[in-house]
Amino acid sequence: MKKLGILVILLVLSLSAVQCGGAENATGEPTQAAAATEAPTTEAAATEAATTEASEGGEQTLVVWDQFYRPVESELIDTLNAEFEADHPGVTIERVSRTTDDLNTTVKLAMAEADGPDVSQVNQARTDMGALVQADLLLPLNDYAEQYGWNDLFSASVLSRNSYTAEGTFGEGNLYGVSP
Repeated sequence: MKKLGILVILLVLSLSAVQCGGAENATGEPTQAAAATEAPTTEAAATEAATTEASEGGEQTLVVWDQFYRPVESELIDTLNAEFEADHPGVTIERVSRTTDDLNTTVKLAMAEADGPDVSQVNQARTDMGALVQADLLLPLNDYAEQYGWNDLFSASVLSRNSYTAEGTFGEGNLYGVSP
């Protein structure tokens, strides 16, 4: 069970909320400084649901959207996903990698669809994460933060950057993402 917790944390952290940079220039160098994003809360819940269903003999696919399209990052995420799948028979991760701009443009609409991603990176901005919280498209991660000790791992200021109230107040309320 400890190994499952570590794997869930690795999955959460690898798909998490800090979105580094924006578009790249022609040489592949980032054109912007790091900007914060989130790993939406559906991640931990979807992982737990998939693990439960798969352990009961069912097959479960998690659709995961990320912005790790650069070769080294993509290879790392593919390795983490393969390790997770090996440790959780019956769970398959269907990974969709998008550029930061494409992800930011499409995630809001996709999260509202029944066949949208179970897990996705989401920018922490009010227009992104805040809008998804207000539309009730993200699940709070408070229980997982308690279960996995995130409240002790992350500073209060980092946790607040991943928090919103139901009314859309940034920096307060429930935790909706984690930073890597």
